[in-house]
Amino acid sequence: MYSSKQLTTLRALLDLFHTMYQALIAACLLLTVAEAGQRQENFRHAKATTVLIVGSDEASHSLSLGSGSSWMPAALVVTNAHVIEELTSPL
Repeated sequence: MYSSKQLTTLRALLDLFHTMYQALIAACLLLTVAEAGQRQENFRHAKATTVLIVGSDEASHSLSLGSGSSWMPAALVVTNAHVIEELTSPL
């Protein structure tokens, strides 16, 4: 399926995308909330609940990346349908 080198590169890219996504959420929260203490709390909450979704379609050998939010304590992940509708397996 994927070589060790490809998986290592993929993991590095996923880490980068996840960090960028968290930074985007933080920027949006900082722009919408006026009080400094509230901004920090919102950032901590958004960062803690943001998840990166990675899956593959084995038929076409393609990867899919998306994002979502985890809902505690039920351990559910909420995302848009287009993120997962074509996937055959999560990574």
